[in-house]
Amino acid sequence: MSKKATQKNKEIKSDNFHRCFREWVCNVGTILLYLALFFSLFFVFKDFSSSENAGSKDIGTLIWDSIISVVSIAIAITDALAAFVLIKYKKHASKFRVIVLAFITYFITVFNNVAIHYPLPISITVIANTFAIVVCIGFLVCLDTPVKTIESKDVKISHTERFNKQIHGALSSTDNKKLIAIQMYKIRVSSIHIGGVEQIEYRVKSGAEFIRDGNDINSISVVTYVLERNIVDQFQTIMHIYQEYVTKGQEIKKKQLLELINPQIDELQNKLKTIEIQKREVTKEDCCIARVLVIYLSMKQILNPDPESQVSHADYIGEVLLHDGDLDLSPDTENKLFTIVRTGILGAALLGENARHVFHYRKDGLKHGRKYCASCLATLNNAAEETAVNQEMDVCLFTVEANENASIPGFVISSIAKRESLISDVLNKYRIEGGDN
Repeated sequence: MSKKATQKNKEIKSDNFHRCFREWVCNVGTILLYLALFFSLFFVFKDFSSSENAGSKDIGTLIWDSIISVVSIAIAITDALAAFVLIKYKKHASKFRVIVLAFITYFITVFNNVAIHYPLPISITVIANTFAIVVCIGFLVCLDTPVKTIESKDVKISHTERFNKQIHGALSSTDNKKLIAIQMYKIRVSSIHIGGVEQIEYRVKSGAEFIRDGNDINSISVVTYVLERNIVDQFQTIMHIYQEYVTKGQEIKKKQLLELINPQIDELQNKLKTIEIQKREVTKEDCCIARVLVIYLSMKQILNPDPESQVSHADYIGEVLLHDGDLDLSPDTENKLFTIVRTGILGAALLGENARHVFHYRKDGLKHGRKYCASCLATLNNAAEETAVNQEMDVCLFTVEANENASIPGFVISSIAKRESLISDVLNKYRIEGGDN
C-alpha cells in the first residue's frame, strides 16, 4: 500500500473515532438528563412519605425555599451540564428543545418540593409528574431523530465525495500514454413490451471520466438500447458455452458453439437485409442487432482463426479484425449501422464480466482508427434467469490511441487490466460500505 493510501486510511479511522466519541458523549448527556429526573422523583417520594403537612407555611416562602433547596440546585447543575454537552457535541440539535427539556426537569423538582409541603391532592402531583415524564421523553425523541437524519446525510455525502476522489484516482493514475481516455457508465437492464413483443432495454448513463490533455473525446450522456428478448436469451446461452470452451478447451464445446452461432448469424443477417430489401431507414434496433452480429462473427473467428494471423484473440471479443462487407450488406448500409447509434457499450453489457469488447471508430476524421475497449466490471441485482433482467452494470470504456495495427497491443491490454482491477476495488469497497443503499 502506498504512503498516500496509508495516510488516507489513518485520516478515515481518525474521523470515525472522533465521530464515535462525540456520539458517546451525547449519549452520556442524555442519560444524565434521565438521572436528573429520577433523582428528583426519588427525593420527592422519600420526603413525601416522611414529611408533615405544612399548609400554614407562606406559599411565597415555600416556593423560594424549593427553588434554592439542595436538591433543586443539584438538579439545576446537572441540567446545565447535560444541556451543554448536547448543544456542544450535537451541533445540529435544537438549542430550544435542549433548554426546554432542562427547564422541565428542573421545574418538576421544584413543583414536587412545593407539593410535599403544601396541601395539594396527591392525584395532582402524580398527574404533573406523569405529564412531565411524557414530555421529557417526547422531547428526547424529537431531539435525537432529526439529528440522526442530518448526521446520516452528512456521512453519506462524505462517503460519496470520498468515492468520487478514489474513482477519479483509479481512472487517472495510468502512465500509459496510449490510453487517452477512460470513461465510466452505469447500465440498468430491464424488461419492456413493445407491440406485444418482450424486449430487453439497456439504459446507459455516463459517470466519472478521465481524458488525457490534448485529446478530444465525445461522451455519451444517456442512451437506451433495445433488443428482442429471444435474441438476448440466445446470446446468453451461447456465451455460457463459449466460457466453458475457453476454460476447458473441449472440442465438443467448440462444435456445439458453431452449431449455435451459424444459425444466429444467418438470422441476424436476414433481419438486417430487410433494410435494403424494403428500402427503409436504419433504426436504433438495427444498430443493436448489428452489434450482436459482429460479436458472433468475432467469436467465430476466435473459434476458427486464420492460420496466417499473428493476432492473439485471447484478451477480448471484438470487431477489429472484421472487414467492410463481412455483414453481407452494402458499404453504405453497414456504415450507417455503426454510426447512427454508437453501440460499443452494448457489446460490453452483453458479454458481461467474462470478456472485454473491442471496437473501432467507423467515421472519417481526427478519430479515425481509434480503438475502444469496453469492460463490464461489476453486476448488481442479478435476476435468477438467463437474461439477468432487473440488474445494474458498471462498464468502463477505454479509448486507445490510433495506430496502424488492427489489434490492441498486449502491453496496452495489460494496462487496461490493471486499471480494471483498481476501479473494481473502488467500486466493491463503495458497495460494501453501503454506497448503493
